[in-house]
Amino acid sequence: MRAVLRVVVSVAGLVFLLAGIGFGGLPIANELQTNQYVASAEPVDATVLSTNATRELGGGMDREESPDPYWSVRVTFRYSVGGTTYESGHVTPPGTAEAGTNLRAGNRSAAESFLADYPENATVTAYYPPSEPSSGFLVKRTTPLVALAIPGVFGGLFAVVGLALVGFGSGVLSVRGL
Repeated sequence: MRAVLRVVVSVAGLVFLLAGIGFGGLPIANELQTNQYVASAEPVDATVLSTNATRELGGGMDREESPDPYWSVRVTFRYSVGGTTYESGHVTPPGTAEAGTNLRAGNRSAAESFLADYPENATVTAYYPPSEPSSGFLVKRTTPLVALAIPGVFGGLFAVVGLALVGFGSGVLSVRGL
């Protein structure tokens, strides 16, 4: 009976340990890689071709019953790298949490305030990753390291519980009577 209990506890420990790596380690590794991608981006002069702000619905927890309204901000721009001209609509870096052709603003004035920095036909600074010059973006945004504390603590807690269970199951740690 003790042997079966030790195996069950060890397996549970491994499950918790893997969950800790999955919940903590993988998101942190992904965000650090994205931060490095953004940090390596080179600045380039770009010409704003068009801007747009539209009110949209979506993004709520219950999308069917109470969708959250937001303002979608789009900026299209053209830039050249090494003699090749590119056109992009990425406001934020590809691969980030807010990646893509639009940026969400909470209200109309926030959207208009953002677009004020990007008037049509203006020359602005854009960024491109040297390994992918066609993936230009306007806002060089990274995830603050403090934001990684949540998955780190959550994953670390699971990993510690997992290691303790593996320790009990393997006999390295013991509780009286087992």
